[in-house]
Amino acid sequence: MTDKTFTQEETPTDIVGPAVPSEILCQEDAARLLGVSSRYLRDSGAPKLLLQGNGPQGRHLVRYVRSEVLGWAMNQRGRN
Repeated sequence: MTDKTFTQEETPTDIVGPAVPSEILCQEDAARLLGVSSRYLRDSGAPKLLLQGNGPQGRHLVRYVRSEVLGWAMNQRGRN
């Protein structure tokens, strides 16, 4: 097996998914999972997990729980 070289736009997670599936996702990963933009996800009513940390300007770090975000998305599709 040979190593794959990735371009700047392409990462291993884009091709084969995350190496270790995590239940806690950052905004970018959660948006990619749902097929929406990060801004749409941030502005939506998707359930967020606020963690203590060094977020921008001393704010909480915003994370998403995979199962909750998927459940929320399914519920949203059912309403439309």
